[in-house]
Amino acid sequence: MSRLAWNCPGKRWASHLNKIQNNAVPKKQIRRNSFNKESKIADGSNGAQIYVGVLDNTLPVAVKQVPNDTLINKRPEKNKHIAPVIATEEDDFKYLAIPLCECNLEEPTENGYELDNKLSKVQMCYQLILGLHQLHEMDIHRDLKPRKVLLGKQVKSTK
Repeated sequence: MSRLAWNCPGKRWASHLNKIQNNAVPKKQIRRNSFNKESKIADGSNGAQIYVGVLDNTLPVAVKQVPNDTLINKRPEKNKHIAPVIATEEDDFKYLAIPLCECNLEEPTENGYELDNKLSKVQMCYQLILGLHQLHEMDIHRDLKPRKVLLGKQVKSTK
């Protein structure tokens, strides 16, 4: 069965990543993470903001910035259906580096993306259920929605 690959930035984020890696834009450096505040991907819940970033100046990541008083759930055991937290950092905020994926489940119909034939809709639903089961095993039941389901290389732009 196909599985989602987590090293998954595609063309969508290439210009943002090049600017950060080539110091072409002002970037915020938090130990191993660097990102540009103008390369915001999304606003999360409870004041979280997600940016395109780079870990150790080589690995493309999404950097999630959350207020320091935010309680972070324990890291899930390795599970190919849940995006891993690659690194964590702290200063005035907490920063979580997670894989930078092409889009979320809410975006394909809105922004001209479609699933690649390698991963059928049935397979994707099955993988989604396995990930949801793992989250429920960890007693995570709230705030689950399509925009929090990340899609990787099996998504391609139709634009």
